[in-house]
Order: sequence, then C-alpha cells, then structure tokens
Amino acid sequence: MKLMNILKSLVAVTVMSISVAAQSSGGGFTIQQSVVASGGGASTDTVNNAFSVTGTIGQSAAGMLTQGGPYSQIAGFWNQQSAVVPTAADGTISGIVATSDGSPLGGVVVVLGGAKSGKAITNALGVYEFADLDPGGFYIVTPARANYSFSPGNHAISLFGHRVDAFFVALTANSGNSANPLDTPEFFARQHYLDFLGREPDAAGFNFWSDQMLECGSDLACLERRRINVSAAYFLSIEFQQTGGLVDGLYRASFGRRPLYAEFAPDASAIGAELIVGRNGWQQQLERNKQAFIEAWVQRPAFFAAYSNLSNDEYVAQLIAHTKVSYSIAQRDNLVAGLGNATLTRSAVLRRIVEDQRFISARRNETFVMMQYFGYLRRDPDPAGYQFWLNKLNEFDGDFERAEMVKAFLNSAEYRSRFH
Repeated sequence: MKLMNILKSLVAVTVMSISVAAQSSGGGFTIQQSVVASGGGASTDTVNNAFSVTGTIGQSAAGMLTQGGPYSQIAGFWNQQSAVVPTAADGTISGIVATSDGSPLGGVVVVLGGAKSGKAITNALGVYEFADLDPGGFYIVTPARANYSFSPGNHAISLFGHRVDAFFVALTANSGNSANPLDTPEFFARQHYLDFLGREPDAAGFNFWSDQMLECGSDLACLERRRINVSAAYFLSIEFQQTGGLVDGLYRASFGRRPLYAEFAPDASAIGAELIVGRNGWQQQLERNKQAFIEAWVQRPAFFAAYSNLSNDEYVAQLIAHTKVSYSIAQRDNLVAGLGNATLTRSAVLRRIVEDQRFISARRNETFVMMQYFGYLRRDPDPAGYQFWLNKLNEFDGDFERAEMVKAFLNSAEYRSRFH
C-alpha cells in the first residue's frame, strides 16, 4: 500500500512524455521522426547486412531504414509521403516502474501488445507512456530490464476510458551472473541520448535507433557494426553539433583550448534546453538558446578579463588566431568594420567565427576524440590517451570505423562498468 501511494504521487510530477503518436498536419497526418544521424544516402548495406552512415556530416535523418520507399527529404529530414487516415484514437496507457523501496527505475523497456503494438522506455522518473490508442481496445503491457523481474509480470488492459495507469514494481533478480543492461539495444539507445544530447529520447528517435540494432537478431557481426555506427551518429547529429559542438568551439576560439568536462556538461545542457531537433519550432528554440548563451558568454569574467581591454582590431585578431583558420584581409576588415559602425556586436563576431565551417571542419577530429571521453567515460581525457586516439583518427582521415576508436570506447571496461 505504501509503494502504491508513492507510485501514484510520482504520476503528478511533470515529466517528458514518451509518445508513439504521429504529428498532426491539417486534416491528415505527416509522419515525422525526430532522430539523430550523420547524413543522407543509403542507410542499409544489403551486401553486409550492416548499417552505414553516409552523406554530409551533421545532417539529420528520419524515417525507416529502407531503400526506394515513399520518402522525400525536407529540411534535412525524411518524411513519408503516403497519408495515414486520422482516427479518433485518443486513449493513453501510462505508468511508473519503481523498485520495492519506491525509487523510480529508468531504462526499463515497456512493450505494448494487443490492439496496437509498440515499445517505450522509462525515463529518470520511471515513467512510460503510450498515446493515441483506440478506446475500447485490449492491450497487454510488459516491462523488461536486465537483472530485474517485475510484479506483476504484465498488465492486461481493456481501455474503456481515455486513460489507464499501469504500475510495476521492479525486483532485483536472484542470479549469480548478472547481465549488463548496456548490451540491450533499447538501453543502449536511451543512454546515448542522455550522454551525448543531455536529454531523454523522443519516442520516434528511440524506436528508430533501437530498431537498427534489433533488426540484427542473433547476427553478432551485424550487431557490432550497427552499435558502432549508431553510437557515432549521436556525435555527428545536428543536435549535438549545434549544442555541444558549439560549446567546444566557443572555448577553443575564446581561450585557445578545449573545454574541461566540468565546464562542458552544464554549458551544453544550457544550449540544448527544451530542444528536440525535428519537433515543431526546434529551429526557433535553438536560435533563442544560442543567442542567449553567447550574449551571456561574452559577459563571463574569464572572457571579459581576456578581451575587455582590446581594441576591435585586436579582438578580432585574437579570436581568429585561436581558430588557426586563415582569414583574408577583407574578411578580417569586415568584422572589424562591423564592430566599428555598431552593425555587429562582440558576441555576434564571436559567433560568426565559431560557426565558420572552416573552423568546424578543422577541429572535428579533436572534438570527436574529446567526446569519447566526455560521452562514454564522463571525464577529462588523459593526455596520452587523447593523443593516441587523435593520431589514429587523423591517420584514417577521420574514419572512426577504420580507426576502431568508437569500438574501443564502447568495449572498454571503464565505460561498461558504469552500468554493471
């Protein structure tokens, strides 16, 4: 009874819902999947049965991993062209998974069967949700996570109303050889959202990426390669490049160094606040976040101390020198003139320099190696390890697969011990 009261009280907490609903557009529905990826092009290697990441780095993709399907690319996202007939489906099944002491349990895969199928994963508050279900339908909800059993094992639900809450208690499994939940595709996908994007997964992205690994079935070679490519896709995504990538660029352009992990984590979180690339209004949200962050950045004591006494010409020269990018005299003069006639602010000049594609490309490998430590290990790089992997990545022209960099970090004992 005590546990049930705790669980019910947690429902009142505002959480990020995990929804499997399509987004409405006018009288019909447009299928839009908000996911991270590194580019367009074919996404299924039919010869090797392996997921491949191709196309322009930083592009975002969405849609099913099929070739020749009815998809068109719109603003960097794949949209299915066939219409889905709207229905009156407005039922919801949701709930909380918690341990026997009432603590919420994240990373629990919840499978929906019956009148409609689907899967979701609990967030940090132990909450899951299935929306757009048909009232009157019969459903079975079943939770699963490595090293846990659940009471009850499932809920059989006749959805007569518009909402039903189904709660589960997670019990530690009595087993001498416990499994690592990171080895399950769903847990793996969610953890990458947390570690690289700093947020819980949106439903479409979670299903898209976990499905890439689930499609391998028992083919271990397929699974290994897809895990590597899916993992790298988070770093290459628009969402990371425009948030964490921007933070990295600001430190390097402003101070001539990469950020420390303790600096990077809160700053990336600030730029990524309320942002899910692909959701309605995401470009506007990103622009607001960037504008506010960079304006505050130039007021920080460290930046102010470094640049407040410099002339406009010296300010521009110092920032450019830190990027190691070759600017023409005309390009430099345009920035200085903008400061002189007040058409540009110092924050605007800094942003232009940081977002210069030449600078982004020049530091790509350094940032990629840095994020192996920040994302997987949650710490600053050790100098020897950082230099080793940077040399390897440079040796293979940035090809993380041939350099075996992502593979090495995914399989490292330090990373895997975070979850086991």
